[in-house]
Amino acid sequence: MIFVPHLFYIALSEFIEREKNVNRLIHLLTVSIFVLYCSPIVQAEPMEEPLPPASNENAAAPPNDSNLSGQVADLQMGSEPPAPAAPAPNVQGKQVIASTDSDWPDVTVDVTELKRTSGDTLTLKFAINNGSGKDVDFGYDFGTGTGDFNSIGAVHLLDVANKKKYFVVRDSEGACLCSRGLKSVTPGAKLNLWAKFPAPPVNVSKISIEIPHFIPIDDVPIS
Repeated sequence: MIFVPHLFYIALSEFIEREKNVNRLIHLLTVSIFVLYCSPIVQAEPMEEPLPPASNENAAAPPNDSNLSGQVADLQMGSEPPAPAAPAPNVQGKQVIASTDSDWPDVTVDVTELKRTSGDTLTLKFAINNGSGKDVDFGYDFGTGTGDFNSIGAVHLLDVANKKKYFVVRDSEGACLCSRGLKSVTPGAKLNLWAKFPAPPVNVSKISIEIPHFIPIDDVPIS
């Protein structure tokens, strides 16, 4: 009967060991259950469409081309740009650089050229326009003497700044280098005329023109 306690001890030891294993298993199960039930459950949420960015009233606005579009539209709709300054009138394709009135109503002069030319001369070109109801006769009205009948030999230039007066150039016989043998300018007609003068110094860029029976024309540019 001596071996009975020994067997009992062995059986008890095995029982205790099994109890320890059972306790460990229970502990593990308890921890697992605690983790399972106490941990938050993360569920996948459906993706939401991104919201448009909030408007910012203080943000810089994009460039506005409406004004430009309106301008182009205006032009396409027939709007015309501002017209350029009207050029000087032309006389038979020649630009008028100066004009003046006369002693006779509705009779005018248009200067079309005052230009330095060869031989150290200055050539004047102008036209008499007869808008009156009567003829404009020349005779001696535009000359300085008997040799200037039906010519414009009395036309001259004035350089006021240098106090010089320039007369029409004449040949060895005293005839003017100008329009001669002229006939009357009839109503509604126009007559182109010319005359040559000694050229003023090169530093003179403007000069006055005096034509008998016409108002003097001041500061006519020399080309």
